[in-house]
Amino acid sequence: NGLGRPDISSGEQVRSSVQDLARDVEKGADEIETAVEGVASLADIPSAIDTITTTVTDMGTEVDGAVQTLEDADPSGELVTAFADADSCGELH
Repeated sequence: NGLGRPDISSGEQVRSSVQDLARDVEKGADEIETAVEGVASLADIPSAIDTITTTVTDMGTEVDGAVQTLEDADPSGELVTAFADADSCGELH
C-alpha cells in the first residue's frame, strides 16, 4: 500500500522521502515497543528510558529532514497547492 507520486515536477522525490520517513517512524515505534516490553523490573526502566529518548530524538531528526526535503523539492509551492486541491486531503486542511 503506500503513497503514490504527487502530480508535481518533483513528485518522485517527495514520494520517496515520505515513504522513507514512514519506514523510519515504523522502525522507531518498533524499537520503543521492544524497549517497553523489555522492562521486567524497576532496574530495567533507566535503560528503556534511554532507548526511548534516543529513538524519539532520532525520529524528530528524521521528520525534520523529511520536511526539509519536501520544502527543497517544492520551491514553487506546487505540493501545497496539490494538497489543498486534493479531494482525498479535504478533511486534513
